[in-house]
Amino acid sequence: MDIFLDAFEREVSKKNPFQALDWALHATPVRWWGMHKDNFGDWHEYRRMMRIHFGQPKVWMTDKYDGRDDPRNHLTKWIKAYGLEPQPEWVHLFCHTMDVIPMNWYLEIELCHVIEEWDILRQGFIMTFNFEKCFECLDIICLDFHE
Repeated sequence: MDIFLDAFEREVSKKNPFQALDWALHATPVRWWGMHKDNFGDWHEYRRMMRIHFGQPKVWMTDKYDGRDDPRNHLTKWIKAYGLEPQPEWVHLFCHTMDVIPMNWYLEIELCHVIEEWDILRQGFIMTFNFEKCFECLDIICLDFHE
C-alpha cells in the first residue's frame, strides 16, 4: 500500500489528488473509494485510512471472536489493547479480530450500511452476538406464541 501511495504522490499533481484517484483505483479499492471519497477532508486523512483499509494493519489483539462468547468480553479485550478513546480507524481494524461468522456479519453491514462510527458498530456487535441475554423477555413471548 505504501508503494502505491508513494508512487501516486510522485506522479499526481498536489492540486487535486482525489480526482486522479477516480482513474487510479481498480477492483475493490475503487468500490471503497466510491463509498468513502466524500468523507475525507484532506490527503493525509485519506492516506491514513487507505493504509488501514488495504495495507497490513497493526493489530495488537490476536484473539479471534467466534460468536459463541459474550461479545462484551471481546470488546473489553479490545479496549485494553487499543485504549479507552475510540479512534476512526477502529471500525476498520475491529474486523481483524473476528472469526468466520462474525466476519461475515461485519462484511454484510459494511457493504450495506458503510458503518463509520465506533459506537454504532459496537452496539450492533453486542446486539447481534448477545441477542438472547439482552432480550430475555423475547424468550417468554416466543414460548407463549408456541403454546
